[in-house]
Amino acid sequence: MSNAFDQLEEIKTLISSNSKQNKSFGYSSLLHFQEQSTSIPSAVQALAQNVRSLIASIVCDISDDDEETAAQALKCLGFMIYHPSLVATVLVDDASFVLQSLTKLIMATKLKSVCNLGVWCISIQQLNASFLAAHFHSLLRAVVYALDNPIGSLSTTFEALQERIWGSWLKLLLAVMKLAAQLSENMRELSHIWVLPICRRLLSSDKKERDMSERCLLKIKSTMFPPTLALSKWEEVEPSYVVFYKNILVVSVCIADPLDNITRVKALAEEMKQNLLSRMKDLINQDVKIQTIQAWGWFICLLGSPAMKKNRHLMNDMLKVPELTFPDHNPQVQIASLVAWEGLIDTLIHLPTLPCATNRDVENGYQNLRTPRGNIHDIQENAVLKSVKLIMTPLIGIISSKCEVSVSSSCMNTWCYLLHKLDTCINRTSVIKLVLDPFLEAVFQNGPHGKNIWSWNLCLELLDDFILAKFKDVNCDTNGLVTDNLSARTSALGPSTSGKYYWKLYPIKWLPWDLSQVDFFINIISIITCHLSMEKVSCEDRNSACGAVLKIFRSVIKAVQMELKNLAIDYKDIMLCLNSILRFTAKICEDLSSEGKRSNGMHHASLSFIEAVIEELEPSILGSSLYKVAIDLKCIENQLSGNDIKHAKVLGMSFVTYMDMVSPVVYLMVIYIYELVGLTLNKPKMEFIMQKSHKFFKFLFSSCDPLEVLLATNGLLYEHTRYGRMQIWVAITEELKEWIDSVKDLSFLNKESDSTYCLAICHLLSYPFFIYRCLLPTSTPVEVRSSLEETPVSSERSLELELVIEVWKSLYASVSTSKIEYSTRSSFPEDLCSVINGCLDCSTSMLVSSTGVNSSNEDLDLDLLCLSGDVVIFILEHITTSEISSRSAKTELDGGCKISGEINNILGLAARPDPGDPILMQLSSVLHLGALCLSSCFI
Repeated sequence: MSNAFDQLEEIKTLISSNSKQNKSFGYSSLLHFQEQSTSIPSAVQALAQNVRSLIASIVCDISDDDEETAAQALKCLGFMIYHPSLVATVLVDDASFVLQSLTKLIMATKLKSVCNLGVWCISIQQLNASFLAAHFHSLLRAVVYALDNPIGSLSTTFEALQERIWGSWLKLLLAVMKLAAQLSENMRELSHIWVLPICRRLLSSDKKERDMSERCLLKIKSTMFPPTLALSKWEEVEPSYVVFYKNILVVSVCIADPLDNITRVKALAEEMKQNLLSRMKDLINQDVKIQTIQAWGWFICLLGSPAMKKNRHLMNDMLKVPELTFPDHNPQVQIASLVAWEGLIDTLIHLPTLPCATNRDVENGYQNLRTPRGNIHDIQENAVLKSVKLIMTPLIGIISSKCEVSVSSSCMNTWCYLLHKLDTCINRTSVIKLVLDPFLEAVFQNGPHGKNIWSWNLCLELLDDFILAKFKDVNCDTNGLVTDNLSARTSALGPSTSGKYYWKLYPIKWLPWDLSQVDFFINIISIITCHLSMEKVSCEDRNSACGAVLKIFRSVIKAVQMELKNLAIDYKDIMLCLNSILRFTAKICEDLSSEGKRSNGMHHASLSFIEAVIEELEPSILGSSLYKVAIDLKCIENQLSGNDIKHAKVLGMSFVTYMDMVSPVVYLMVIYIYELVGLTLNKPKMEFIMQKSHKFFKFLFSSCDPLEVLLATNGLLYEHTRYGRMQIWVAITEELKEWIDSVKDLSFLNKESDSTYCLAICHLLSYPFFIYRCLLPTSTPVEVRSSLEETPVSSERSLELELVIEVWKSLYASVSTSKIEYSTRSSFPEDLCSVINGCLDCSTSMLVSSTGVNSSNEDLDLDLLCLSGDVVIFILEHITTSEISSRSAKTELDGGCKISGEINNILGLAARPDPGDPILMQLSSVLHLGALCLSSCFI
């Protein structure tokens, strides 16, 4: 330890010597001693005990005329005010002496290396912030002086000169960053003094200088933003600003006052208009676009909102710069433009925090997203909307173009940043129309393929997040902001992948929405489905995206159902919402089932949209007479002819006609059955389609009013007699039979005094007779031949007929064994035979009314004969079995009379005289013979 103290005493003697050689050797030895002290504790202790004397000697020599001596002294001084153990021993007076000497040196020296080392000392010092605060103005002035007044160099080569300039600039920036870290508030208040010199270097021709300047700005960004009015304002600065400079000027005869020629100090806006704008345009003309637009982004941020709003001419001039870079074909230029565009977002988007929604508000379905109205608020809102529209213009242009994936990714990033900055105002309808609607439309119109697949998926996730906000719990934090407590939420699309980074980086404050947003969601879903059906979309992408869209649509319907539970919702709003959903469903089915799109596999997806509405909206809404809608479907408008209506009246049935007011469930059933009629043409997917139809009708019978469902399906089936789609009848009949078997007590159906339910089942069971009798076309022989060519081969028709007979028998048996009461005058078999008689009469009149057509066809005649024979025999057998099993002393007499009446009715059906109809003549003989044989056991 004594050795270290001795060495330091010798060094102190040398640096105090008047001999230049001894002084130089002394400082070299001191530098070496300081380096060794980092690993030798005794050396540090020796330095600490001699701080005051050393600082006194060193500070005197930093202004030495000899460059080598001054440079060595500054290096030694830098160590003394950097090392923590030494800084802790520095007294206030010594610190003041050091800071005053450094500022004086920086502004007085003509030696660039000495000036750089003086700035370096400021950049590395670790003095107490209270020491710095006392000398803040003088320190800042010295740094700014160095920034704005580069000194010449004695270097003899251009390379050496450039290296020295860059090293000098680096030290200056480090000094700025050091002061910003230690005296942030002081630096912010006077940012208009030191920011401008750094900003100018952003447009430097030297890349190192540009890069270092930008790094410095990034490091001290929190100190500069939001910019102060003094920094961004464009008016002439008050004289007090000049007084500030003069007050902090270090008075010395050796220092030339740099303010002698100053008449006013330029704020950034003024500097921009006079110099920086022209410089940026020159650089763009020189094809230096990336660096220019990067600098533009900083300038926009530093100008701030007040300067941009008060000086429209400056803003318009500033916007001419990105106008030249956004259309550039170089992806790097476009990306740089998008990143800089975020600076404009920071400048223009300043929104007040909206009142937070409470849990009770969410539960009741209310979200008050509006601020108090008035002239001032209207003006502010219009200004914000204009700013948003300006910001969105290039974003929509880029995302709509065929750009590179990296560019579209950057565009998505900037767009998400805008959504984040809009805070809860993103939930306003006016903002949605400007920000979400056009951007999502542009992405989805490009389709889920190629370069657009990433943007497509991300937008789907974002849309899904917005929809699911309806189901989340909303609370207010201490700042009154909305926070999402749905921490473990899973998206309808599954775990988030592509958007996870963006939502974490730029969280978007979605609020639970109301019915006014339904049209927006429906419009976007419509755009997606429209472009999914394009031929250029691969089957894999189409299926994946279609599944995601269906889940999103189902979430919308589920949210609507939740909103409809709110008793405060206006009836008009409910009807508008239901009409939007139903018309969208009809349109999507119409679009997907058009001739040009049936081959791409999207046709069957139309059924899923209908199923989503049926399954997610409650039966109390779907079947309510309060919510009737006009059935304005083209398929209904063009379907029914005069004969259809005439025969409907004969059968005693009511068909759905164009613009009838029907419940939502009937509206959806009409669309579904018409879609099924078209889908049954698709033989490869027939099994899949029929499985969906079975599930659909099963849900209807179990959830909605079965009588309403049955009456509606009957009418729709009889409207399609010319098509003969027995597969649909099979699905309806089987699911009705399953429902009857599953319900233990059907007494609630007996409230219909006119046996409407029984009659509806009779019409359903009569449909096969009507179809097989009316299957032949009734216009021209050419159409007959065409129809017969389309008719399935005999083997296929035989299998279909067997299925029809089997299903018919199963429903008849279930109805016969149920507890449904019929009218007092007749039984179910009698009513059924009566309805079948009417169907056959109606179908016969349809054939007779046609002219010039040979109505006979052997295969079709045999189908009808086979069906009729099996049905008559089954009814008689069922009556016989039921009577034998339940016969008793009391029921023998009543049962015999009843059965006798039933058999007579069936015999009447079998013995129908119609000599003009060869089909019925054959049918009469067969049925009459079978009925007589079976009835003999009761005589």
